Amino acid sequence: MSNRDEHKKLMVDWAGDRLSGTGRFIADGPFDWDEWEAAKLRVLFLLKEAYDKDAEPNRWPDDIFRGTPLAENWTLSSVVRDAFVKGPGSSIPRTWKNLFLWARALHNFDSTKPPMEELPKDRGEIWKILGRCAFVNLKKYGGATTSDGGDIQQHLGEAPSGNGKTNFDLIQQQIHLLAPDVVFCCGTYDILRSKAGRESSGLLDHHHANPDVKCGMWRSNGMTWIDYWHPGWFSVPSFLLLQGIFALQVRFYGSQNPSGALWPSNTSASGE
Repeated sequence: MSNRDEHKKLMVDWAGDRLSGTGRFIADGPFDWDEWEAAKLRVLFLLKEAYDKDAEPNRWPDDIFRGTPLAENWTLSSVVRDAFVKGPGSSIPRTWKNLFLWARALHNFDSTKPPMEELPKDRGEIWKILGRCAFVNLKKYGGATTSDGGDIQQHLGEAPSGNGKTNFDLIQQQIHLLAPDVVFCCGTYDILRSKAGRESSGLLDHHHANPDVKCGMWRSNGMTWIDYWHPGWFSVPSFLLLQGIFALQVRFYGSQNPSGALWPSNTSASGE
């Protein structure tokens, strides 16, 4: 079974019978599986909690779930797509606009000039950048617009009905199946730290911080992890984010990459 099929099965099993009503399951993962699997750099944004759009019909059913109980439900990918289709940049929720700008900066890093801070007019370019990204919530049951860290920590320690694994175990399984190069923690590092501690297979080991931009970086299981603010809290210029990450790169890997690229040529090869 391919990782794509295993991920689909994981989502369906995880959802169980929570398919409708308040607090229903909202599946997540890659924005576009074909683009994700072909991408040279795969960036996973690790967010807090799903926002429930149950009252609205899903205009963008996710093909990956066709023929499953999740076929007509909102997924995080369809929420993102809906946000960018509704109108010009000014009407796009800050969370998704910032994540797109950060994703474009991460994928198109150029140390000689600052990244663009406006959305492109070509929607095809937006889809291509988003297609190289996955969006994953720690808590996949629909909630409010404001997330409570303590509630999410409690949720991660619970096991879904009929499943012997905790939600935290399933999150780790999901990330393993998606195999990103970079995991970008969007205000979720402290939740992971509180839940996992230092006993979770080195998940939080070797954390290096850059207090100037409140950014952190570490390596675990062949992935580069970035600790940063939630994108909905404020509009941070992408160049400040890149400046913080690049400074950490130099400290973390010992020297600046000769090519000037943001990531090592083989991100899975070093830093353990």
